Amino acid sequence: MTGPELITIAGAATGPGGTIFASALSNDGTLLATGHTGGVNVFRDDGGRLTGVGGATFMNAPGPVLDVAWSPDGSKLAVAASTRLIILTRQQLGL
Repeated sequence: MTGPELITIAGAATGPGGTIFASALSNDGTLLATGHTGGVNVFRDDGGRLTGVGGATFMNAPGPVLDVAWSPDGSKLAVAASTRLIILTRQQLGL
């Protein structure tokens, strides 16, 4: 650790959708994407508490999501599932 804990995801290594394999914080620090066994969840920082963003759950990924990454401008989320790469826009995520 390099500093104080800012946010905790309840359940440690699990979250909505199963075991979390990957996470990515947007460049502006307001959105957290998590990749898990069932897809992707996006959370908004609500004053140190994570709030699920309505409609921002992408399920039915082709296998476990192994990595997620925001584009530099935060307009897209790259999702690396076990069999393919998927690019999701903010609109597709319900943001």
